[in-house]
Amino acid sequence: MFITPTKPAPLGLDLDSLHGGGSCPSQFEGMTADGRLIHIRYRGGQLSVRLDDADEPLLDVRIGPPLHGDMALEQACDLAGLTIRGEAQTLTDDQLRLRMRDQRLLDLSGRETYWDQDVRLSRRDIGDIQEMIESRFIEAAAAHVDVDDERAVLKPGHMSFSTQKFGNIIILLGVDRPSYELAVGKPADKVDLRRLCAAEVDAHFHEFPEKSWCMHERDVAWTAGRPIEIAAGMEGGFNGAMATGDAVSEGCLRRFVAALEERVVSRVDVFDLITGDLVERGAQIGRWYGRELEAWCRKAPDRFLDVFSRGGERRSFVGVLPSDAPRASNG
Repeated sequence: MFITPTKPAPLGLDLDSLHGGGSCPSQFEGMTADGRLIHIRYRGGQLSVRLDDADEPLLDVRIGPPLHGDMALEQACDLAGLTIRGEAQTLTDDQLRLRMRDQRLLDLSGRETYWDQDVRLSRRDIGDIQEMIESRFIEAAAAHVDVDDERAVLKPGHMSFSTQKFGNIIILLGVDRPSYELAVGKPADKVDLRRLCAAEVDAHFHEFPEKSWCMHERDVAWTAGRPIEIAAGMEGGFNGAMATGDAVSEGCLRRFVAALEERVVSRVDVFDLITGDLVERGAQIGRWYGRELEAWCRKAPDRFLDVFSRGGERRSFVGVLPSDAPRASNG
């Protein structure tokens, strides 16, 4: 999903105080100048503002990409149109760039357009994607911010995010090579990556704990009445950024997204694990799955890419399968 932040109509409220922070969600609480409690929350790209004495939110809008949940107090005030004791709260470009590295903030002014995608991949899947990037995007480079003592510096990377248990690397698309070479080794807070390339993608992965998977499988099996296997792999995502309205920047990122989608399962069939009924065919559920995980599912019944719990009158689970994969009957 591509998201260009759009600033909503300002609320025009003045606050006496506001405090808070955090990540996924970022939350702030305070008091308006006329003595009412105010609550601000940002998670999943959604920004909401509520007053304690109101039934409906003052504001509830999509601001950022679906996997984002980090916002500075100054950003929340600026986007919602709030002041504190008559003073506007803003971040300068330099302040924002510094805090983008430390706090995973995004430029939500509308100057940048964002794309993000949740994935579950095997190590081989990640290796295949890595080879695709290196072969099809010859104008790309990789980098990561490495912390050495108290000084974070930009270092060249080698797209090696498939070789370690935890991986995080920045893929620079449409690189300006001279600028990139000059930036390597400089303090990260002094480097504006967007000046080095047309678009950037942050790739990050971690292995899901085996014990948690086993507990989840037993829980699902007890509910479904039969053994269930769930594809295990590395979870993570890709987070992309491009300059809004820049055709070159947009072309780079959209070409990357299209190439990535060719190597994953992006549409799935969803089944009720109790009844065996098809809930949805060809669904886009917000997560992409690797081809090796797809092949594993196709080798035997009751193997699923994913399982989700579902609310309602009874506790239920739905299983996610690549299209036409074998499955057991509900008997």
